[in-house]
Amino acid sequence: MLFLRKPTKDDEKEIRQCYKRSVSIHQPWTFEPKDYAFTDLNLHRLEANVQPENISSIRLLAKSGFIKEGYSKNYLNVGNQGWRDHERWAIVNEAWPHKHP
Repeated sequence: MLFLRKPTKDDEKEIRQCYKRSVSIHQPWTFEPKDYAFTDLNLHRLEANVQPENISSIRLLAKSGFIKEGYSKNYLNVGNQGWRDHERWAIVNEAWPHKHP
């Protein structure tokens, strides 16, 4: 992490608040993302890339209707700790072409 100045107590407080907010983002969703993405945003496709050892996320994706489409070798440098393989999961809005002439 790079700081342009020495962190203050207020900075630490803000960092802690951001962390608490981010934890809630990474919890299993309370609504299906496909409902919002396909209905409200009218998207055609959603993709998720997840590390193969992240079984909880894989189960969540599969339960929500995502299908494993492939495997990406050295997909992402996670935490600057090295390149990690990822599985690619996706779900397609089958009704999408019917909404658009």
